[in-house]
Amino acid sequence: MLIPMMRQRIKTAVAGTPDTLEALLKGIDAADPIWDKRPDPERFTLREILAHLADYDLMWPARLQRTLAEDNPTHVPANPGQMAIDNNYAAIDPLASLATIRDRRAGLVALLHDTNEDLWQRTARWGEMGTVTFEEQAAVVVIHDSYHTSQIAQWLRILS
Repeated sequence: MLIPMMRQRIKTAVAGTPDTLEALLKGIDAADPIWDKRPDPERFTLREILAHLADYDLMWPARLQRTLAEDNPTHVPANPGQMAIDNNYAAIDPLASLATIRDRRAGLVALLHDTNEDLWQRTARWGEMGTVTFEEQAAVVVIHDSYHTSQIAQWLRILS
């Protein structure tokens, strides 16, 4: 179980992701070809990363709300590659994705802030991770955000 200060840090980190993304990507025009360069053929482009993060900002609150509402629900694992195809990540305006992330993230932040501390130990089953608590799921959001913001920083260093 995390101490309250660590839960507060999770909330702060989740809330800060839109600012981090905007700072990293500041000044890149939507028509810039950098959005579609792929330094690693196995990973998303900058455009696709943002579309992916926007999609996950629908998934995170839904999973967390189910964890609060149901007894040990099962979360179906996401398939990011299939989501990219189904939702045509390669054609989504990256600046629109940034705006969508900021908008959707506000709801996720509100959910985290509004959830009573004693409910952070409620559990769900989550694919290969097994049984996870609400607070572990919230930590996964931070880890996922960090993975992709780090990827963006790497891509910008390589592509600039």
